[in-house]
Amino acid sequence: MQQEDFPYKGMQPRYSILRRQGYRVLIVERHLIFYKVNEAEKIVCIYAVMDGRREYRSLI
Repeated sequence: MQQEDFPYKGMQPRYSILRRQGYRVLIVERHLIFYKVNEAEKIVCIYAVMDGRREYRSLI
C-alpha cells in the first residue's frame, strides 16, 4: 500500500487551520482523503473521505 510506504505523499490542505492541525490530503479521482500521520505509533489515521466538489473546511 502506498500510504504505508509514503505517508507524506498527500499534500497539505489549502486552509491554514487544517495545516496547523497536521492534516494531509490525498486526491483520488473526485474524492479528497483527509488524514494525519502519527510518527510515534507509525500509523496513518484517516479522518474523512469526501467529494472534492464540496466545500470541506467546515466539514472536518
